Amino acid sequence: MKHFTIRVAWHDNLWNGTVCCQPSKNSSCLSLRRIKEIKDDALEEKHACEKWPQPNNGKFPACVDESGGFMNPNEFLRVFKHPYQDNTKTQQTHGNLRETTVILPPYSAFAIPFWWTLREHQQEIDDSLTKSLPPDDPMPEDFKSDWVFGRKRQEAILKYTFDQVIPEKSLAMFYCKDGHPVDETTSRLVVGLGTILKIGKPIEYATEKPGQPSYVLWDRIIQHSIRPDGKDGFLIPYHAYLSPTGDSEEDERRSKLLQEIVVAPTNYQQRTFSYVGELAGWDVTLGILARCLQVIRNIKKHGIAPGQWDKREEWVNKQIDQVWKDRGAFPGLGPALEAMGLRLGTSFVMDLAAIHKIKPEENPWPLVDAIFQGNEKLPLPVYTHDILEAGRIWKTLSPTRKSLLNLLSRFELTSDQATRWFNPENRPQAQGTAISDDILISNPYLITDWDEAGIKETPIALVTIDRGLFPDSKIAANQPISVLGGTQNRPGKGT
Repeated sequence: MKHFTIRVAWHDNLWNGTVCCQPSKNSSCLSLRRIKEIKDDALEEKHACEKWPQPNNGKFPACVDESGGFMNPNEFLRVFKHPYQDNTKTQQTHGNLRETTVILPPYSAFAIPFWWTLREHQQEIDDSLTKSLPPDDPMPEDFKSDWVFGRKRQEAILKYTFDQVIPEKSLAMFYCKDGHPVDETTSRLVVGLGTILKIGKPIEYATEKPGQPSYVLWDRIIQHSIRPDGKDGFLIPYHAYLSPTGDSEEDERRSKLLQEIVVAPTNYQQRTFSYVGELAGWDVTLGILARCLQVIRNIKKHGIAPGQWDKREEWVNKQIDQVWKDRGAFPGLGPALEAMGLRLGTSFVMDLAAIHKIKPEENPWPLVDAIFQGNEKLPLPVYTHDILEAGRIWKTLSPTRKSLLNLLSRFELTSDQATRWFNPENRPQAQGTAISDDILISNPYLITDWDEAGIKETPIALVTIDRGLFPDSKIAANQPISVLGGTQNRPGKGT
């Protein structure tokens, strides 16, 4: 199960389905290209604070396309037009598509997982799956696009992405990019957090004639639990701190306290808060929840923003507990197996979990050993060859090498990260000296001290190692970690 981030445009009236009350003064949203291209300040000023017109073609107000009304308490009709339907080069594939009206329920947003639909990522996606998704269709001559083109490929990608989000369990984290008035240094700002209540079904574009082939909208409806006066989720009250009170001293006090309620992803979390809509893993979600818990306590102390903050504090605490349970003690099992040489190790672990062979509260390594020894059945026959190959490697590993694998599986790493730290030839050197397995096991913080990330990723964060070595107290009690050398104390860099 994954959680989900959704980008929204900054809105001066709490994203409530109205035009901003001072549109021309809200320049924050102009950082989003689509808004900058179509925003009409004069028109929006004329209709300031009014409800969005509907059905709406996405052009007025400019933030309709950017989930600017995700807190709209009313049903909303949005008209979609496929960007290719009028293109002369795509008439054979998209020329029969027509404008399509979609009903957006109250308190919902459209989510688009753009990373997954970029052509440059398709090979990486296929390499991670036991069965490749449908191949992409060729593009028309002289037509170029960065995006997946084929209908079947698009449908499969969207299904695979949203199937990882579980209604009534997964969380939605709404954020603004760099366009917001809180400060100039925060490039991602979380503005709201709630439970995903429902995920809409795929919607196809209308066609010129009934029964003609169509394409699915990439936008998927996400209904959430955040309510202005509710307790199951909340908006972070930046507006209350930013709004002038008429008292200069109070305004200055609020301005100083504003930084104490900022929820901003760290550098290692930036990837998850990009591409408009994206899946979020356990550690990223825990980081946001932990910050939200502290922010709520600050809000209560400041006394600026009224609301059910005691209940919301309880709700966040409950979510933290649940995410830790879902994460378990071994969130990096799949990448660790891939580092050892098991092709599709992450998919293998997901399939074991799907049939309840692996449970978050249990140690999975005895089961993994039994499978490699041939004493346990595979989740799917497709893994037979890969398990035989990886099993040969497993049987040659020394106890120290297996201990290192166990250690790496305690951290929520990517496959590349686990691989470069499991294989000595890929491992960075500390001050020109090779880091042996024994040293690494005795001092796992060398991972974050000396990690050398690739071009498209950030180095392994300190908090990643911290969460693996010092998890939730229940997990620590059930699955204690043994570190060679008898210490888990944080050393200084280079020690």
